[in-house]
Amino acid sequence: MWPRMRIDMSIPRWVAAVWSCHLVDEAERSRERIEAGHSDPAHQALACLSVRSGLDLLLTSLDLDPGSEVLLSAISVGDMARMVGFHGFVPHGVDLHPEGLLPTVEALEAARTPLTRVLVVAHLFGSRTPLAEIGAWCKRHDILLVEDAAQAYAGQIDPDPSADVTMFSFGLIKTATAIGGAVVCVRDPDLAERMRAAEREWPTQDPRVYRRKVRKAGLLILLGLGPVFGTCAWLARRFGIDLDRKLYDATRGFPGDGLMKQLRQRPCASLLANLNAALRADLRARMARRSENGDRIGNDLFPDVPGMDLPVRTHWVVPLHVNDRDHVIHDLREAGFDVAPSSSLSVIPAAQGGDVPRIAEALLT
Repeated sequence: MWPRMRIDMSIPRWVAAVWSCHLVDEAERSRERIEAGHSDPAHQALACLSVRSGLDLLLTSLDLDPGSEVLLSAISVGDMARMVGFHGFVPHGVDLHPEGLLPTVEALEAARTPLTRVLVVAHLFGSRTPLAEIGAWCKRHDILLVEDAAQAYAGQIDPDPSADVTMFSFGLIKTATAIGGAVVCVRDPDLAERMRAAEREWPTQDPRVYRRKVRKAGLLILLGLGPVFGTCAWLARRFGIDLDRKLYDATRGFPGDGLMKQLRQRPCASLLANLNAALRADLRARMARRSENGDRIGNDLFPDVPGMDLPVRTHWVVPLHVNDRDHVIHDLREAGFDVAPSSSLSVIPAAQGGDVPRIAEALLT
């Protein structure tokens, strides 16, 4: 069976990740290499535990009044809205254009109020759309534009020129995974320094926690082999095990309770070393193959794949929108292709009195 999910890490890189777990005093050197190597005259780079940690640092460092509104693309990881609320701000999901997979300026204008201070737009499924029009709208209204490129990394730390903050993820199921970690690029150097200062107050991630994540990644890499996955899928059916739930739980970045405590940590030396290695990897050939395969699925098999008309689409995942989901899942699995019946993404609801994000709901239904 062809597995739905393959961890984007080779065996040699995983062995290097295991070896990195013996590092105890290289954290600052790795951090300096990452941040110096990916800062430029227009942006300062910060190495963080995760994109969610980066958003937490940003919201901590901005001088916003309680009750300020943060607009978010209506499809994102649900924790993003939870974090906005944790800081005493109001999250407001703004519906997407079905082809562009981002809110339109018209939808943003309809959602904007005098309390709107920040806009977070998330590129979905490996696509990436230029933000010039949205950026110009944000500039007119003095709104900070945050680009969530967690699903869009394709081998370069390249913030959109219109974004004030851009966030790239290297979590377990992301492209070029470092089994955690993120790079956050900040245009305003003063804001970047405030975020660094806030992070310095956090404890360092327990290396034992990261070692467990590396071991789990090794098991998932093994599970990504077709015969192994096929055997596990058969055993799960035989003994009534919900394999979909097991895989979802295994790939969650921050399981269980206490989300903010888990997020508010500095990455340990091992994670920083692996993040540095991930950033040096040449992905051009791999991205070209993945883009070609994703386009073939969209053009030849499922013409309604969202995002197929976007200028950049590297197909981190390929979402299929079908009428009879259970029937299609059954047929694909019978043909040897495992598929996930759901996603870790959520619909971010509008604030009270806002328009229901119906396009976002339809895309995830």
